[in-house]
Amino acid sequence: MVLAIEQPRNELSGTAVDAQPQMTQSMPTAPHQPRTLEDVLRKAGVKESHIRVAMQRQRVTGESLTDIMRPSDYGFLTPEKIAQVNAEVENMPYFAPGQAQMIDSRQFSGFEMPTFEGFVPVAQSGEELTVAIAESRDSNKARHAFSRFRVDCVIASERTIQSVYRMHFANTHELFDEALTRLQNANPEDEGSVGLLRELVLCAIRHACYQSASDIMFQSMATNTGGVIRLKVSGEGEIFRFVSWDVYKRLINHFVAECGKQQEIQHNPIEHRFALKGDEVTRFADIANRYQFRAMLIGRNSGGDDAFASMEMRILDQQADAADLTQLGFDPVTEKKINRYSQMKTGLFLVTGPTGSGKSTTLYGALKLIDPVSRWVQTIENPIEYSHGLWMQYQVPRSAADEGAGAALILKGLLRNAPDVILQGEVRDAEIGRLLLELANTGHLAVSTLHANTSADAITRLKLFELDMPGLASVLLGILAQRLVRCLCPKCKIPEDRAEVLAQLSADWLRSTASTPHQASPVGCPFCNYTGYHGRHMVYELLDVNANVVKAIEEDRPPNAIAQAGIDPNGTLRANAMRLVAKGLTSMDVVNQLVRA
Repeated sequence: MVLAIEQPRNELSGTAVDAQPQMTQSMPTAPHQPRTLEDVLRKAGVKESHIRVAMQRQRVTGESLTDIMRPSDYGFLTPEKIAQVNAEVENMPYFAPGQAQMIDSRQFSGFEMPTFEGFVPVAQSGEELTVAIAESRDSNKARHAFSRFRVDCVIASERTIQSVYRMHFANTHELFDEALTRLQNANPEDEGSVGLLRELVLCAIRHACYQSASDIMFQSMATNTGGVIRLKVSGEGEIFRFVSWDVYKRLINHFVAECGKQQEIQHNPIEHRFALKGDEVTRFADIANRYQFRAMLIGRNSGGDDAFASMEMRILDQQADAADLTQLGFDPVTEKKINRYSQMKTGLFLVTGPTGSGKSTTLYGALKLIDPVSRWVQTIENPIEYSHGLWMQYQVPRSAADEGAGAALILKGLLRNAPDVILQGEVRDAEIGRLLLELANTGHLAVSTLHANTSADAITRLKLFELDMPGLASVLLGILAQRLVRCLCPKCKIPEDRAEVLAQLSADWLRSTASTPHQASPVGCPFCNYTGYHGRHMVYELLDVNANVVKAIEEDRPPNAIAQAGIDPNGTLRANAMRLVAKGLTSMDVVNQLVRA
């Protein structure tokens, strides 16, 4: 392992840069008092009954209590809660996911970590190195690996450690470039060239996974000069690499041959489930055991060599963790209302928004508030985005000709069972809508998503399904509409100086939250890949169904009247987005793109 110890320099002044993130101390600095893990779990809010059932299992299996409580098992603690518990037990600082987002990769220039060892550097200052570990038992391994440094360890979740490694140390872009060079230097007629082509494909996909991309696309240029490999990361597109026309054609022909529908693709888009084969599962175990890939091949009408023009692949993380609702960015009042919905015995709660707006994440966060022992949670999804050990989860069969019909069939079966809470992935049609109303009327709490622009617009969508609107009003608890907006890069944002923007930010209701407003630098910086933005933040509005909203729905009033009855004027999507502008977290340009005035 080769490690650089040169301190990073400021690119403008040449002075040393102290890029060490601020650590979160897990407990006061008073002398360490021995505490049992059980005591810390109680302090973290784990129920006594949950601790007891976990300890009973521990006596049988010998597993650690924190392993038993992971989301993929009993699910009593989120990954971050587990990290916080470990930090407090060991009296060590806790390294939060938000701190990982602030790491400047320039400080690690020259570090080589070709394999993931379960720990990762998170800050360097001279000869001092801060290393994030998941368990205190890894501290000696970390100090040995970085023996040339004075190592301080902090506790982080396994997911945070993996994210830091993937973003700053994996160098998947270099592995792709090396595979591309080998392919270009090989004779296309040689038997081994097929293996090199497949290697290039898998290197591109692995890079996309490591960048937390939701999609990867192989797209040809209209001039037939070559093709681009595009990623969508945090909802924004970017170009990863340009490849020659010869390489691009071979890539697309590889995908076409794999799906086995060469003739059909010339006339219709073809969906295909991409999978790793044979020894690829071992060589690319880091993605083979975690992700699923859905591909769609789309052909041009022009025929000829460029007939099969593009391939888009959706990347599905099968080990995604359910978010902690308290970490999603809701204000205390909205968070309290969602918490109240989750504890209701009956009713219907909906989350709306466009594709990729975080609807499922919010629903999972709400369901995590429910005791999975005392209340039985069952889900119907396609695909299952998050696995919870004590939830009963059903995936719509791939053999179902109609996804909506497949989901409805499972819903009907659940009506004959004894679930307390049911998550239906999406309200796709009238039948699903009617079944959810029936569930909410027969002693169940039902939650689902719906595509609509605002909370009140969701009522209009449901009306188009010809549902019983008075019946809907009687069981509806609330409708949350949400978006994800890009955050300004904290390294290069500059003060806002446009008069029209400053005038909007001077409103009385914004003054209590306003800081120095900012907008993105027109150039950006290396930290944000010269985009001016880094990360995303949620904006939302909650239609809380009170007596006035019930009356408005029963009287078939328009969406704006329903919104006025249930949403505070300063609690709309745009109002909450404006608060982010006032705080300097996003720009007015982003708000205007996503939320209408």
